[in-house]
Amino acid sequence: MSIRRTGIALLMSAAALSIAPGLRSGMVLPRQTGQTAEAAGLVLESLSAEDLNDLQAQTGRRFGVEIIQVRPGTAGAAAGLKEGDILTAINGAGVDSAAKAAALLRAASGETGLTVISLNLSTLQLESKTVRIRLGGAAAGQGQAPPVRTSTAGGRADAAAAGAQGGDPIEAYFDLMDFSCSQAWNRRVVTPAQDRRRVASLLQQSWEQLDASAQAQIMSLPGVWTALQKSWTGMSEAERNKKRAEWRDQILLPNNYFAPPSQLQRFTAQGDLLSFEYPAAWTGGWQVVQETPLLFVGPGVSQASWDKVLNTQTSPAGALFALVPLNAQTRRMSFVQGARFLTQQLMPGAASNFREVAVTPIGQAGAILTLRGQFPGESEEQFYWIGITAFGSDQVFVGRMGGRISQAMDLLPGFHHMLSTLQLHPPQAAGSGGSVMGSWEVAYSKVSTAIVANIWK
Repeated sequence: MSIRRTGIALLMSAAALSIAPGLRSGMVLPRQTGQTAEAAGLVLESLSAEDLNDLQAQTGRRFGVEIIQVRPGTAGAAAGLKEGDILTAINGAGVDSAAKAAALLRAASGETGLTVISLNLSTLQLESKTVRIRLGGAAAGQGQAPPVRTSTAGGRADAAAAGAQGGDPIEAYFDLMDFSCSQAWNRRVVTPAQDRRRVASLLQQSWEQLDASAQAQIMSLPGVWTALQKSWTGMSEAERNKKRAEWRDQILLPNNYFAPPSQLQRFTAQGDLLSFEYPAAWTGGWQVVQETPLLFVGPGVSQASWDKVLNTQTSPAGALFALVPLNAQTRRMSFVQGARFLTQQLMPGAASNFREVAVTPIGQAGAILTLRGQFPGESEEQFYWIGITAFGSDQVFVGRMGGRISQAMDLLPGFHHMLSTLQLHPPQAAGSGGSVMGSWEVAYSKVSTAIVANIWK
């Protein structure tokens, strides 16, 4: 990329980035050597008296046992419980020993409520939550990997066979996606067989990390695909056009899933402040402009100048990232408000030409706005994601990803993979005595690792 220093209104007040390696946070509580017991696929360990005292000081209740192992393919794994979580109550009954907790789990049946304390890696604070676990007999499709029948032809799965045999959810998902994309963009879209196989392998590896509702959603996909085909044949053309318009918006959202690019490379910033994977064929550059670190990556941008990149209307397709300091005004904003503020700054005079398709909150870690519209004087539609997440306590990591709608099917798989592999390691604050881990990695990795609790809906 040809680099020339230039100004940008959004980043004029940015401060220089302090380069320092980030550190991952440790466990919730130090591991003790105590009594252990097992039930529902959870290996539990009693806490020491000191740990129970600490929990009482922080929560007001002197209860808790530590989950030291979660066995794959079990009810505990299906519920999303993790090693290091602290189990404090079962159906409201407090537990202060591994033996008592295991006995209550063995006696329970049906949907059971567990009170669990885990470490919020964004704030490094202990947080209590209720987890639902199904005991006394797994639900259909729960606790075991889904059936996978990956075709070699790369075409559609036979819908009748899928419905009759339970079906292959991976084939059904990509058949659904290919059909909706083809209808939305009026061009034939087929996910190749090798990409389907790669995703099937990923899903099988991470099946145990999905909660029961996500597993059920995935297992229902063959039936959904069959129902769509039946309903499509009975629709009028007006009804089909309405559905195509809905799909044109939905396909652009960041909570979809596309097969990851087969050839990848990894970007890692100095000091391991941030890293992510992106398509190997894409190019870009890293530069400090007005004391603000900027990074741009996209297809075929090797000859672009920063003048063009920083002007959204003239920028080639791709992803622009920046670290921006918080000020008195932006500290009061929510992530969604911050993303909307960025839209006005990134598209001065043009934001009103773009429609906000959707707001995608990323847990409590950030937000992404999806926009589509035209720039003044242009007829071709564009789409953009405007995203924001915390980077330590004094900065935010912001992104602008997009391009022409006609390029969407080429850009979206790369954009999705960049976000799902994005890792942020902010520098340790002076005098903090601790470390900070980027909250985005924690929240968005649930989408990436599980391949989609939200996406398969």
